[in-house]
Amino acid sequence: FFPHKKMVDALSAAAFENSLARAFHGSEEVLCQGCHHNAPVSEKPAPCVRCHPASRSQKSDARPDLMGAYHLQCMACHTAMEVELDGECAACHAPLTAVSSQ
Repeated sequence: FFPHKKMVDALSAAAFENSLARAFHGSEEVLCQGCHHNAPVSEKPAPCVRCHPASRSQKSDARPDLMGAYHLQCMACHTAMEVELDGECAACHAPLTAVSSQ
């Protein structure tokens, strides 16, 4: 699960707080290019899974799989925007439930 709307809302709010950012990122279509980096600017860019396979077993080239792409994009953006990650995996991932070893 990727909290797409939450991320778009947060990016929009951050971009529109600054007049320079508004000048360069004045529309959500342009703002979307940060993540949808190889898709043409459009109202509805292609989903990540179109270029990044959902599982590692489907990989056929150097592009990261879907989980790798999320981690690379999300963590790089959080670092660039100086948003603390603090190893809080549960902030994006549902906590793992213990698996019993019966």
